Amino acid sequence: MLPLFAVSTDNRRRVGTYCYGVPDERPSLLTTAQLARRLNIAARTLQRWRQEGWITPELLTVGGQARWVEADVRAQLRALAQRDRDDGVET
Repeated sequence: MLPLFAVSTDNRRRVGTYCYGVPDERPSLLTTAQLARRLNIAARTLQRWRQEGWITPELLTVGGQARWVEADVRAQLRALAQRDRDDGVET
């Protein structure tokens, strides 16, 4: 659990208001290389799957780099495999 703090909008400094007890529920965002290591596949494979439209990243940076949530990608891959099975395509 991370402490939350207020941020001044005019100068982006911490203001002394800390709030404990609120869990940080945001999923951790992974780079393509980090996700590829966790899935035990090549980063280029993830990039190709993204280009083909088979998987979608959680967000894209201003520079166009993908950021992923591992659980979301695993769910997308399961759905894709299930759809292939339903269509009679062998994987």
